[in-house]
Amino acid sequence: MEQTNKISNEITKADTLWDVIVVGSGLGGIALSILLTRLGYRILVIERNAVGHFRVGESLDWEAPIFLKKLGLPIEQLVAEGKATFKHGAIASSVSQPGIEARFGFSLLFKVLMGMVGRGKPSIHANRELIDIDLINTALSAGAKLITGKATKIATENDRVTSVTLADGRQFTGKFYLDATGQASLFRRAFGIGQTTIGAKKVNIRARFPHTYDNTGTRIRTDDTMNDPAWIWDIHISQDVTDIGIVVTERDFATLRKEFSSLAEIFLHLTQKHESLHWLAPLITKETKFWTCTFQDMVSHKSNGENWIAIGEAAFLVDALLSSGFTASLRTGFSASNIIKDALAKNSPILCPKKRLIYHEKASMQIRSVNQLLETLWYQGRLRHYYSFMLNVASILTINFNLNHFHTRYIPSTIFGLRMLKLFHKTIDAFVPRYNNLLTKIAIWLGKTNPHIVSMPVTQVKQTI
Repeated sequence: MEQTNKISNEITKADTLWDVIVVGSGLGGIALSILLTRLGYRILVIERNAVGHFRVGESLDWEAPIFLKKLGLPIEQLVAEGKATFKHGAIASSVSQPGIEARFGFSLLFKVLMGMVGRGKPSIHANRELIDIDLINTALSAGAKLITGKATKIATENDRVTSVTLADGRQFTGKFYLDATGQASLFRRAFGIGQTTIGAKKVNIRARFPHTYDNTGTRIRTDDTMNDPAWIWDIHISQDVTDIGIVVTERDFATLRKEFSSLAEIFLHLTQKHESLHWLAPLITKETKFWTCTFQDMVSHKSNGENWIAIGEAAFLVDALLSSGFTASLRTGFSASNIIKDALAKNSPILCPKKRLIYHEKASMQIRSVNQLLETLWYQGRLRHYYSFMLNVASILTINFNLNHFHTRYIPSTIFGLRMLKLFHKTIDAFVPRYNNLLTKIAIWLGKTNPHIVSMPVTQVKQTI
């Protein structure tokens, strides 16, 4: 709470024309605010909630530290201040393969290869409330302004945003606008822009518990005993507190709601399938606070216009299983800042059409490929039933890591470069299902099954909460 009180520079009334109005205080929006205020531009951030409210996205991939350092928040500092813990890797397990773990990121070969591409240091688990406060304070210290209020109307004219109106009637105008509202997607809704969905809609239930961190990495526990694959994250945001979240498809959640009378009972039912989470049961009481939300992996049909850009989950939502959402938000925020910076420097009223096209297509390609990768190799595919659990996990993480790393380093500057990037992604998108089908057919032909798979009936754990 002390950090929340440090936030300053909040304005309470409409001001003159702003260079950029950022609606929402999502990661990408704050990143853009920091980058552009450092250059002397007038940035207004409009946020409906108090800064420092609970957010998901605590496990950061290996690209996130690169962006955080550029914003003035080196991860070593965050860990030293108790706002994060080091993430050396990821440990995945399955309820249907007791005693088997897929450990990714801990081998000497992995560390050597990561060092060769400049990613030899560990990533982090972040206490998002505290880090968000640090980020917005960085923006405010650089000169950005903050106003608390709910944006209720995005006024549009042709392909332009003309103003933002709050619930209390205050209206703000800017040269350029940024949608950082996450899944609310206020700008896309104002323009009636649709989206391409990938996979089933999912429901997340999460809570925090006291638990000592073993200083290894993120733990992912998977579950194939329902209609669709489910999973549980276990992320230590500090040395003595872990954030545990359950992700199930919407149809499985509907079934669970019929069987159990509360979120607590659903949470207990799913976590107690995993022996390594049996310590949780005594900690779940009537006072335990649960957060819940739904999400749909998707790519918007359009993410920008003449004077506006949508970033992060307002335009592209990558599945939470891969811990890439934090980086995706920052990456789009950095890219949007470059596009807007160039227009401001040229005193142009229109964002460069070519750069806007490259921005949308590049982000769309990556998010679509990653979501389809997961859909093919995890949610629909079952390589883990035929081969080792590690093969299934490594197949996904290897492709995802290299795509993520590549998109951090490479931004095409020409239409030709964009076409080459499209060809690259088409190759990846064609390879993944062929890889899955080939290995599956070989296993079936050989009569091969994973010897560690055990029959796991769907047992209900009943306990008084």
